[in-house]
Amino acid sequence: MKKYLLATALIGNLLFGAGLGYNAYAQTKMTPQTQEQIAKDKKSLDKVKDDIGEIVVKDAAEAMKNIVLAQEALERKDKTSAVIKLEAALGKLETAISLYPELHTIPLEQKIITSDIYHSVDDVRLATRTALKFLKRGRVQDARLILKDLASEVVVRTTSVPLVAYSDAIKLALPFVKEGEYEKAGAVLDTALSTLVITNKVIPLPVARTLDALLRAQKIEAENETLTKEQISLVEAELDYAEDQIALAEALGYVERDAYKATKNTIKSLRKNLKAKLSNKKNYETVIKDTKAVNAKIKSAEERANNK
Repeated sequence: MKKYLLATALIGNLLFGAGLGYNAYAQTKMTPQTQEQIAKDKKSLDKVKDDIGEIVVKDAAEAMKNIVLAQEALERKDKTSAVIKLEAALGKLETAISLYPELHTIPLEQKIITSDIYHSVDDVRLATRTALKFLKRGRVQDARLILKDLASEVVVRTTSVPLVAYSDAIKLALPFVKEGEYEKAGAVLDTALSTLVITNKVIPLPVARTLDALLRAQKIEAENETLTKEQISLVEAELDYAEDQIALAEALGYVERDAYKATKNTIKSLRKNLKAKLSNKKNYETVIKDTKAVNAKIKSAEERANNK
């Protein structure tokens, strides 16, 4: 009962609601091939939305709801109701698969998780040193308490339904229902409900803040042909903040220490031109281009682990 009550809670937060906690389901290990498939599914789903709105997504949600209702019917040993609900679910899934055979998964929920405790490089280094001391003494759990918070990021967690897996599970469960083998049918559906695909997209906040600060500095200079002392101070403050965020990104291990080398060098040029009252237009174009290029190449620890 617990497992499909959790599924019911998820359905209640469909179409990217805030909903159910991550621990309700086992996470599927993302191989590079699986990640690539998820990306393809997203593009396919965008086409689906363009063509027929969100009908296919709603059909998948309805199918899940009917699987849950079938589970409830199986507990009551209500064969007729269970078959009706499973047939309805199968019909919805088969329709989606038939219309869009390239679509392997459909996202049901998107949850935003923010971790933003550390804002100082000194604090990060102190925490890291403390964790290392614990590890050297074999106090792994003490180190773990510190390390788990060493992040400044937003995680976009998407839960998706594997269409074919759910369809196959229903086809396998129906004969068991027909024969009155309710426990076997329930076990098959339980397995389906526990195989949702969960993917995480990690957005390092220091990285995002670096680019934002550079864009704000660019805007101030672009909008004012001659800068006042106050405006110069504002630009310098934005450049200081960008450098601080780069240092924080490095300290937290989101990027290698030389990843933003070009960005750092161009920030120095921006400061020189600012003092000399020279145009920084080209420098901003360069620094923003270089920063975006670095940001696009950043991989999360999870992605690096899955690529091994």
